[in-house]
Amino acid sequence: MKRSIAKPCILAALLFVSCMGTGDIEPMKSTMDDSAVGRFMRELGPGEMDVLLNDPNDPAEPGLPIDHLLYLIDKCSVDKMVEVVKRCGARKTLHLMSAIRRLGCNRPVAGYPLGRYDIPGTHRCADCGLDDYNYLDAVARLVDGMVNAGKLVSVINRLGLEYADPATDDAYMEKLAFLIVYLDDPVKIIALVNGVIDARDIVFFIDQMDAGTAPPVSTPDIVSGAQLRGLGVVVALFRGVVDPGKMHYLVNGARTVEGPGDDAAQIEYLRHKLLPVIAGGTDPTTTWIRKLSVMINGVTRMERLRSLMRSLAVADIPLVVDVWTRCDSPDLAPPHENSIGTMARVVDGVEDPAKLVTIMGGVTPAHMAGLVNGVAAGSRLDDDGNADAGAAGRKLAAVIDGTADIDDLVFVMNNVSAITAMADLMNALRVASAHKVSILLNDIEGPNSWNPLLGSSATGVGKLVNMIDNVTTLADTARLLDGVGDPAKLSGLINLIGNSSLLVGFINAVIADPRADIADLTGLINGLDLSDVPKTARIISDLNGTRDALMASLIAPYAADASAGLGHDHMAGLIHSIGALDEAGRLAGLLASLNPVLAYNGSSVTVREGLVRLMRAGVVYQGRAFPGLGSVHVAAMINSADGAADLAAVMNGTGIEMMVPMIGCGDRVGDPGGDGLPPFDPDFRTPCTACGMGW
Repeated sequence: MKRSIAKPCILAALLFVSCMGTGDIEPMKSTMDDSAVGRFMRELGPGEMDVLLNDPNDPAEPGLPIDHLLYLIDKCSVDKMVEVVKRCGARKTLHLMSAIRRLGCNRPVAGYPLGRYDIPGTHRCADCGLDDYNYLDAVARLVDGMVNAGKLVSVINRLGLEYADPATDDAYMEKLAFLIVYLDDPVKIIALVNGVIDARDIVFFIDQMDAGTAPPVSTPDIVSGAQLRGLGVVVALFRGVVDPGKMHYLVNGARTVEGPGDDAAQIEYLRHKLLPVIAGGTDPTTTWIRKLSVMINGVTRMERLRSLMRSLAVADIPLVVDVWTRCDSPDLAPPHENSIGTMARVVDGVEDPAKLVTIMGGVTPAHMAGLVNGVAAGSRLDDDGNADAGAAGRKLAAVIDGTADIDDLVFVMNNVSAITAMADLMNALRVASAHKVSILLNDIEGPNSWNPLLGSSATGVGKLVNMIDNVTTLADTARLLDGVGDPAKLSGLINLIGNSSLLVGFINAVIADPRADIADLTGLINGLDLSDVPKTARIISDLNGTRDALMASLIAPYAADASAGLGHDHMAGLIHSIGALDEAGRLAGLLASLNPVLAYNGSSVTVREGLVRLMRAGVVYQGRAFPGLGSVHVAAMINSADGAADLAAVMNGTGIEMMVPMIGCGDRVGDPGGDGLPPFDPDFRTPCTACGMGW
C-alpha cells in the first residue's frame, strides 16, 4: 500500500533512524552528515521520496527501509545519487536495486551450489540480511565510482543504439543486475562505464546478449546455463582480466566520439565482431574464456587490440576465432602453454595493425595457428640463453612489422608444405636476427609463384618457400641468416639465380660435406663485396648443380696437407678477383670441365685436392716445396684466358706438380713489381732459383 509522507515527517524519521538504527545496519550518527539527508530530500522532492520510502513489504511497489536509504546517502556522493534517482526515477532505481538484492541473495555460495535462498519462491528478501549479501554496498560503490553519473543513468535507462521493445525492459534490468551481482567487483564495472566513450554502447551490448531472458531468473537456470549463459561468459571474462581499465577499449570499438556519428559502424562492430569473438568457436567455454583473458592480460597496449578488432572485416571474424581456437590452451603443460601469450605479444609488437588484419584474413587458420604454436613452444629463450616468455612474440612481430608488402609473408605462410618447417626456421633464429626474414621478403623481386612439384620454376618469394621446404636442415638456414652481416647479399643471390633449386642444392651440399659447415658459407658471403654477388650467382647458375659438392668442399676450412678445403676467405678472394660476369662464367666452365681426378707426382688426387694444391697448399717438385699460386693469380689467369676449355685441357693433361712451378716461376708469382726484391708472397723465387727454373 502506498504511503504519503509529509516532508517534515520524513526528515524527522530519517534523522531519528540515523541516530538509533533499525537493527539491520549499525547507527551512523558518528559519520552521518545531516545536511546531506536534507539536501537529498530537497533535490528529489516529496513525490520521489514517497516512492523510495514506500512500505518495504509492499508486494507491488516495495520501497527501501529508512536505514538502507541512509546507508546509501552516507556512502555515496549526494550529487551522484540524486542525479541517478532523479533522471532514472525512483521506481526504476528501486527496480534495479530489488533485482540486485534478489540475485545477490540467491547466488551460489559456499555449501549452497544453487544458492542459499530462493527469492521470490520459498523465501522473501527480508529473509536475506546484509550479512548474506550487501546489495547496498554494491549500489553505493557503483554510483560513487562514476566520474560522470550521467553514463550510469544512460545504462539504467536503457538508452541504446537501436529501438528497444519496452516489453523487454524487465529482462534488460535483470541482465544488468546479473552483471553487477555475479561480477562481484564494482571496480571493473566502474572502469568499463567510466571508460566507454558512449554509454549507449554498453546498453546495446547487453541487449544483444541472452535474448530469451525471462525474469525473475532462478539460480539453477543460471548455473545450468539455461538462462543468462552469454552474460555468464562475459562475467567469466571480466573476472579473468586483471586490469579493470582494459575492457572499455574493446567496447569502444569503432567509436571515436560520443553521439550518433559512429553508430552504424559501432553497431556492426559490436554485433558482428566483438560478440562473435566473445562467443568463441569449438573450444569449451572455460578454455575459450581462459584464452581471451590471457590475450587481454598479455596486451599492454589495448588500443592495438581494439584497432585490430575494429579493422577486421566481418567476414574475417570467423577466421580469427578459428585461429585462436586452434592455438594451444594456456592450461597445457610447458612448452605448449604460451601460444595465446605469444599472440598477445604479436598484437603488442606490430606497429601497423593493417598488417595483422591482412594476415588474419589471408593466412589459413591452420597455418597461422600452427606457426604461433610452433614458435611459442620452440622459442623460449632470449639470445643470452635466459628463459624468456616474450621471445617468440618478438620474433614473429619483427617479421610482420618489418615486411613492407605483407602479402609476401601471407604467400609464404600459405604455401610452405609444412608450417612446422617455418616454425623450425624461426625457432633456430636468434631474436635479434628475426627481422632478416622480413628483409629477404622485401628484397626478393618478381611475381610470387610456387609449384611444389616443380621447385625450379619458383619466382618471387616462392623462392623462399623453396628454401624453407627443401633445405635439408632449417637450423642451418637460420645460422646462415644469423651469420650473414648484410642480408642484401643473400637476397641478391636469390634474385640473380633464376632457378632457386640451384641455390638450395648448393646449401644442401655444404650441409652434407663432412669438412664444411654452414659457417663456411656464411664466411664466404660475408667475405664478398656486394658487387661480387652477381659473379657468385653466375657461377652457381652456370654450374647448374653439377659441381655443388666440389664448391662445398672448396669453402671448407684449409689444412696444410691439402686434405680439406681452400677456406672461405680464399674462395671469396678468388671470386672478388674475377673480372666480371663473363669471367665468372669462365670459372664455372673450368670447374665443370675438370676431371674428377687430377694427376699429381705419378698418382691421382681428387679434383678438390688438385685445386687446393694449385691455389694454396702447393706441391713438391724435384724435391722442392713450391707454394700455391694464390687466388689472385689464378683469377688473373682466368681473366686473361680465351676460354674455359683451354684451361681445363691443360689442368686435365698436366700433373699439378709440374703446372704450379711452371706458372709460378714463369710468371714470377709473388713479385708483381718484377724488381726481384723481397719480400715475395708467395715465395716462388727460392724454389724456382734452386731448381734452375729461372726468375
